[in-house]
Amino acid sequence: DKKGDFETYRLDYANALKMNGKYDDARTELNTILNGEYSQAQKSSAAVMLEGINIAKTVPTRKGLIIENMGNEINTKTEDQGGAFLTPSEFYFASFNQNKVIELKGKTANTTSKLYRSILKKDNWSKPEALGLQINREDFHTANPSFTADRMTMFFTRSVLEDGLVQHTAIYVSEKDGADWGPAHEVMGVNGEFISTHPCPGELFGKDVLFFSSNMPGGYGGMDLYYATKVKDGQYTSPVNLGKGINTAGDEVTPYYLDGKLYFSSDGLPGLGGEDIFLSTWNGSEWSIPENIGRDFNTSVDDYGFKIENDGFSGVLVSNRPGTQSIKSSTCCDDLYSFYIDNILVELVTSVNADNKPLEGATIKLVETTQGATKQENTKVNGSGDQLIFPLKREKSYIVIASKTG
Repeated sequence: DKKGDFETYRLDYANALKMNGKYDDARTELNTILNGEYSQAQKSSAAVMLEGINIAKTVPTRKGLIIENMGNEINTKTEDQGGAFLTPSEFYFASFNQNKVIELKGKTANTTSKLYRSILKKDNWSKPEALGLQINREDFHTANPSFTADRMTMFFTRSVLEDGLVQHTAIYVSEKDGADWGPAHEVMGVNGEFISTHPCPGELFGKDVLFFSSNMPGGYGGMDLYYATKVKDGQYTSPVNLGKGINTAGDEVTPYYLDGKLYFSSDGLPGLGGEDIFLSTWNGSEWSIPENIGRDFNTSVDDYGFKIENDGFSGVLVSNRPGTQSIKSSTCCDDLYSFYIDNILVELVTSVNADNKPLEGATIKLVETTQGATKQENTKVNGSGDQLIFPLKREKSYIVIASKTG
């Protein structure tokens, strides 16, 4: 590029390097932007990315954290996301339920995203069943389920896509009707001629509220986080932006609120990869400065859709980290992952090197081989160091596979 025609792509290139875990190479490109004749917007983005790389070098791993792909019954080779537990043994999620390439051309597609339900039976998830026409409607993409604390109300979204891009998304609500869900109604007060998505019920100032993500006019960037206060069933007040401390010039998505703690994902805050998961605490009058919740929850790629159960030790997240069941590359398509924080630590420390030097880019795969268990895999890529640590479950059997192209 001797003429400098492609200098505007340097930020994209740096981001690609970062999301491949090549932090040192990304740092070189980012410093070129910061020290060169680039726009203030590009320099601001580069500064945030560089701060994220510095964090990636030091952010700790949560001890005792075990994260596992939820397996072949839940995940497919295309997009699976938006997971939520109705009970510890009843799981809801959104999926295209396809293992082949999906063409999203025009306003219709050869398949749509639907909400599914799976039941845990003897440590294995059952084959998912799509929810009925009360929830899943033809020609709409249905996703993002969440439940009130009493598990009697479900919020979710319906979207219209054109050529694979979201044109409009609205939030809906349905009440439990016996063993099934009743008719869905559009939530009043939070929808409009913009995208409203990722609903999550919560509580502020002693009142029921609904947190969500939206690109409505008046925000700080792409998608911002908002809340609206409940007036009556299905109707809420005008949305309130959570403010500049939470929202950035980037996208803030998938809020999840539990006991004064707000978890969400952002690509505008300093993180390890693309979208990282952050935590902000409500003190009764304001939100704390968001903090990155740490390595393994977060990776060099995208991590979002975080939900932690009331026990504080288990939950679900969405990621396209290496090890996903993908139709193309190893990080093509998002999968659902369950996590558990064990109070007794059992760890496997692996080292991959050649000629006593770290073998950068080597892939380490940990595969559970316990008889009768659902096959679980945990994959990590060696960076500039030569140590990767895997938390292990007690009383389980594993094999370790190391590989590198060439």
